[in-house]
Amino acid sequence: MTVRVNKQPFNIREKLSELERPIGLKGHDLMGAETLQDARDLVSAGRKNLIINGRFDFWQRGTSFTTSVYNADRWNQALSGGTATVSRQSFATGQTEVPGNPVYYLRQSCSVGNGNCGINQPIEDVRTGAGGPMTVSFWAKGTNPPGYGYWAIQLWQRFGTGGSPSGNVANDKELTVTANWKKYSFTYELDSVSGKTLGTDNNSRVDFIIRQHASDNDTGAWELNIANVQVEFGRNATEFEHRSYGEELALCQRYYEVNANTQYTATGYHQSYIRSGMQFLVQKRTTPNVVVTNAVNSAGSSLSLTISPNPVGFNFSQNSVATSYGV
Repeated sequence: MTVRVNKQPFNIREKLSELERPIGLKGHDLMGAETLQDARDLVSAGRKNLIINGRFDFWQRGTSFTTSVYNADRWNQALSGGTATVSRQSFATGQTEVPGNPVYYLRQSCSVGNGNCGINQPIEDVRTGAGGPMTVSFWAKGTNPPGYGYWAIQLWQRFGTGGSPSGNVANDKELTVTANWKKYSFTYELDSVSGKTLGTDNNSRVDFIIRQHASDNDTGAWELNIANVQVEFGRNATEFEHRSYGEELALCQRYYEVNANTQYTATGYHQSYIRSGMQFLVQKRTTPNVVVTNAVNSAGSSLSLTISPNPVGFNFSQNSVATSYGV
């Protein structure tokens, strides 16, 4: 018995080209991922943004700053002899230049430049990302420092203070912006911490820094506007991670909080002393500094309290109050 099977002819070149087609969103890249972490980065799986308040939603200290201080939560201005103002700016509702509908962005307007004038955010623990790639991404526009024509954009590994810590490790690149919003990304290869010594003060960190180059002492003016900042593991700049408002606020409050409780009443009364305490909204990274303003007793007299803080709250007291009035 003879069996014949007929098959229509086909173009082998077309069939081979089909093998190169992506399978779904980012499918081709996923098929080429070499590690599990690379695959997770491509699909934005899990929590990834190491920057806190990267959308600049939280400004507990105020909205305009002219000194070297923290301004937007977790962001610090360093003047280094320059003159500059960090301020909160608002996006127009419905704008499409920067995706994701951010409400605010940060502006640093420098009227007198100097080397190292800029902004930074410390990322807790120098071991974060050590020995591997980390990618920084953000949207920015402005006018560049007129001296070198660019900012230094850096991820510095700092081993803390106390004892005999290892020296800083500098990871530097250059940022040049235009007058229009544009997304920028930079990938760094961080040093391993093997053989390094951490300080004993438990304050090691990776500093994300944008500043006028240390050797650029030109005093000309410049302006930096920045939004949707993200630092993540790996070599891919993925889409900006949107955490919930409550989660982002709690991350900020781990380092700083304002408790505007104007009607707190101490639970203890005594003619010779007052003792009480208050719990923080969020446990702090370490024992913080606490400032109590407008402390008065129930008769309206000012009190000078002794404050004893710890990471979860603080106790306060005043001796020799000579009254039975409470706080």
